[in-house]
Amino acid sequence: MESERRGNIVVDPAIKLMKSLAVSPAGLLHPSAVPDAVRSRVQSLMDSLVPSLRPAAEWTKERESLRVRVEAIIAPLSEALGCGAIGVRLFGSSANGFGASSSDVDMSLVQLPSADGTSGAKGLPGAESEGDAFPTTPDWDGPEVVEGVARLLLDAGMEDVQSRPTARVPVVTFKDPITGLDSDISPGNPLALRNTLLLRGYAEVDERLQQVAYMVKHIAKRRQINKPGCHTLSSYGYVLMVIAFLQRRTPLPALPCLQALSEDWSGDDLKLEAPRGKESLSGAESTASASSGRCVVSNPEGVACDTWFFDPRM
Repeated sequence: MESERRGNIVVDPAIKLMKSLAVSPAGLLHPSAVPDAVRSRVQSLMDSLVPSLRPAAEWTKERESLRVRVEAIIAPLSEALGCGAIGVRLFGSSANGFGASSSDVDMSLVQLPSADGTSGAKGLPGAESEGDAFPTTPDWDGPEVVEGVARLLLDAGMEDVQSRPTARVPVVTFKDPITGLDSDISPGNPLALRNTLLLRGYAEVDERLQQVAYMVKHIAKRRQINKPGCHTLSSYGYVLMVIAFLQRRTPLPALPCLQALSEDWSGDDLKLEAPRGKESLSGAESTASASSGRCVVSNPEGVACDTWFFDPRM
């Protein structure tokens, strides 16, 4: 569906439709009161617009190709750090099922699995197998690692390489001259890896989530309210709000709370209790949780977080 131009203003069809559905300053019609004709219009709009918002198949291939090349470039770093082989994993919009063609490429260094397969970050692009991911990121010296990564990327011909060793999460930003993709890589961001898998899990539970999320992100972008630097929400924030919205539909929710489901959930009860592990864990609790199958990782401040969730792909 093409946008409509009124003078110098381009009217987005999605925004136009949303305005047409508003019945009062208090909000929109309750879902149960929406006429069938309106439902049909909304579905028609989504069917025509959402496919154009999703990235093409080449989008995924480009990012995976870049990940493989970067992993090869930083391979010598493992010897310098005196650790095992280091791998690169994609996270964020490149891997969570809600990416856009304009999305940057976010990458994190992880410890590759040892010969007995006891370490690594499974379930993410570049991982050797699917399943519950326990990202292994040793206690690296962040500033030292990013400086080493920056040197290797420069030597390999990457452009606009900048290291930020003193950032909250030390990071190297660069541009790939082959694909033109803006990228960044951090020395270890296990919580971001887990969040990526969580969103991808939700995306695979019900395709309607992706449809609604892409629509909301599109409207936010057209309204220029998706820029955290301008005190508005990020795309990630909007996706979280859509998930919460669909979890709280009545009389039946459209999505379960994956963090609240048990390991043996059979799909017959959509639990909406508060996610377990919302509070931080002590060292003893972290050890106990890890041994019981829960995935405990640390945030940038070093606080242990229980990131277990029911993985619908397992």
